[in-house]
Amino acid sequence: MTAPLQPNSTPSRTSTSTLVSSDGVSTRACAMCEVWTKTGQNRTFRGLFSAANLRNAHFDHSQLTVIFAKADAIRECGQCRADFVQAFEIPEVWWTSWSRRSNGYFGSERNVDQKGDLQSYQTWFRFLVKHVDTKSLPASLGHNTAKNYAWYKQNIFTHWVARTRQTFVIIFDPHEAIGSPLKDSMLDSFPETAASHPFEAHTYLLQELVSFQDKAVWSIRDLVRGTETKRSSYRLKASYFRLHEVARHAIHVSETLSVAVSTLGTMMHEHDYFFRDYPPPDVASNTSYTRSRARLSFIRNTLKSLLERSNSNKDRLANEIQLSFNNLTLFNSNTSIKIGHAAQIDSATLKTIAFLTLTFLPATFVSGMFSMSFFGFSPDEDRWAMSKQFWIYWAIAVPVTLTTLLVWHYWDNFFPVKSVDRDDE
Repeated sequence: MTAPLQPNSTPSRTSTSTLVSSDGVSTRACAMCEVWTKTGQNRTFRGLFSAANLRNAHFDHSQLTVIFAKADAIRECGQCRADFVQAFEIPEVWWTSWSRRSNGYFGSERNVDQKGDLQSYQTWFRFLVKHVDTKSLPASLGHNTAKNYAWYKQNIFTHWVARTRQTFVIIFDPHEAIGSPLKDSMLDSFPETAASHPFEAHTYLLQELVSFQDKAVWSIRDLVRGTETKRSSYRLKASYFRLHEVARHAIHVSETLSVAVSTLGTMMHEHDYFFRDYPPPDVASNTSYTRSRARLSFIRNTLKSLLERSNSNKDRLANEIQLSFNNLTLFNSNTSIKIGHAAQIDSATLKTIAFLTLTFLPATFVSGMFSMSFFGFSPDEDRWAMSKQFWIYWAIAVPVTLTTLLVWHYWDNFFPVKSVDRDDE
């Protein structure tokens, strides 16, 4: 057996390192894992272990072992993956790409000997939580394009050994915001005696899930409430881009909560099946079973209430978007009415100008014509004289007028007005 590693001065989850065992043989560690144990009331940081070291290590006196591991690094290293499968009996289905992309699930597997006696029990579950930074949401498209949210995931595998009643909890790739709370919740709250059943650890892990989902739901609620309280001031200044960004996040929060409630239901059913097949052997075990069942039920009901709150956030946000749109439509309608009224006034003014123009047009034409040099007035003879070349005026004026009329008539055919449609925007 490889000697247990000494803990570093500061826990680090570095993905690669080189280890030297007690026999002086160096091994390449593609996936380093941070290991914590609880023995009685004492919690201990055991160090950074490679997958091979974890496979050979023994924590006989600890009732709980919490391991932080990097799933992608293990997947990419065939030997590390084989070591994890051998050490914790992780099924092949857990390593699939569709399992890695899933937004939530729960699975379990029992290992029995030839006599049918339970040897170990494995569970794996995944929950997602979307955390939104309410202070950095963009007000408009292209403004403050930095990522304003983060996905927290609980990607956890548990391995319970029936003979020793030891529980191993592997937390894969936790976000820095949830890694420490999960570890502290497990190490501080886990019972001082060995777990009498494999679901002992789940209630403590799920309490942290409720905590983070609660923060996610109320962060969206605060954004919605902020929009509602500013309703009288924003009226026509509502940022539709911001509203739709909040709506997108609200949809994701409801999605993760809906999946979480369904996943909890599956977990509770498997919890009941396990105790149906393996009834509690004593009063203490039965008490532990009843307590874990009640806590799982309470957590599921709490998540259901958060889901209702999240759906309410979506409905309230949709109402605000519709209200702001209706306000804008009403404003545009009022503006159109004012524009139409102004156009009526302009039309009446233009009609007056046109009437005056038509009134004086004949007299203007007559005075203009008689002012031409084709006509002359002789005061001595007291009569008008007209030039014999007056036909030149008609010969030029008539064709020019006709040409002008033809050009005006066919102008739209040669130079059509370009219509504005969606493709031209």
